[in-house]
This record gives sequence, C-alpha cells and structure tokens, in this order.
Amino acid sequence: MINYSEADSKRNFQLIVGDKILYVNAHYLATLSPYFDSLFFSTFKESTDRKVTLFDDDPQELEILFNYMCPSDDYTYNKKITEDNLPILIFYSAKFLIPELKKELINFISTDFDEKLKHITYEKSLQILIECINAQYTQSECWSVCRSIGKHGEEKIRLTMKDMPNEIIDLVVKYARAHFYLLTESQLPLITTGRTHQWGVDNLYLFF
Repeated sequence: MINYSEADSKRNFQLIVGDKILYVNAHYLATLSPYFDSLFFSTFKESTDRKVTLFDDDPQELEILFNYMCPSDDYTYNKKITEDNLPILIFYSAKFLIPELKKELINFISTDFDEKLKHITYEKSLQILIECINAQYTQSECWSVCRSIGKHGEEKIRLTMKDMPNEIIDLVVKYARAHFYLLTESQLPLITTGRTHQWGVDNLYLFF
C-alpha cells in the first residue's frame, strides 16, 4: 500500500484535502479521467505550482480510491473490491468521471457481487444501492444490489430510510421493487398448519 503523505519522483503533485496533503502522480491520473486532466493541467498556475486544493473530499477516501486505481511501487495493482470500498469507489468514479473504473465496478456487481459479498449486511447493501442511484447506474447495472435490498421488502426499506429525503426513498423502492418477493413480518399469516396455497394471495408480497 502506498503512503500518499510522502512525495517521490513520480508522486510529486500536491492534492491539499482539508488539513492533509496527498502526493499523487498527476500525469497518470490525468490519463484516467478528464476531471483530473482539467484539475491538474487546465491552468498554467496549477501546473507550475504543482498543487491544487479539494474542498469537499475526504482524504482517507481518496487514499482508498488511489490505492485501488494506481499501481504500487512494485508496478502491480491491488484491485480488490470489498463491501467497504465499493460505495467509495462508486461515488468517486462518478464524481471524478473515471469511465474505466465505472466499467470495472459494474462488471463486479454483475458477475461477482453475489459470491464475493454474500455475507454483506442489509445496511451496507442499502448504502451501495444509494451510491449506485446517485451515480446514475441503471437498474440492470446494479441488479444484484437491487436483489439484495428488495428481498427485505418495501416496508423495511421505508422504515430504515425514514429520515432521508422522499425522493431517494422512492428511487430505492423503484429499483428494488422487482425483488419484493418475500413476506414481511407483519404479513406472515397466523396459521400453524397447512401449506402456502391456504394463505391467500393477499398475503403475498409481490410486485410486477
């Protein structure tokens, strides 16, 4: 893992984030994103001073982003996606306009999410889905995350998100609706014998 608090011959451009300075390879980052290209090289002053200030970002999250995207000192990558770094990577891939990173994340969600994050909590899945929505992923691009949330039902989603804006709550419900296939606790029928065909369709939590 790279120590971005120390400069070297390649990482010598200063990103000032709050009270912390991160030293990055500006030329490498500029090849990944038009945002970085503009940020580092759009004005003569910034190129000459080799420093730029970011006012709204978290330095620890930026280090997570850079450690994923950038090669280590041994010229290898550590591109491991976890439930902890996934929402951070989704957020910054959208904010910093990093198309290749977005493609990698969509591919992970489509092919590896269910297997590699099979023990993910509901709360973490919800956080990831919200980041996907904010990053304007389509429902199909985050289908596995939608399923992870949808199986808990609309009632739990709305209860969990009750203090959030209605707009984002409704979007989460919309994205997850195709997977509302389980009975919620309040809808479980009060029967001790018999099979599901005796419960009646009103007890089923199905949306199409």
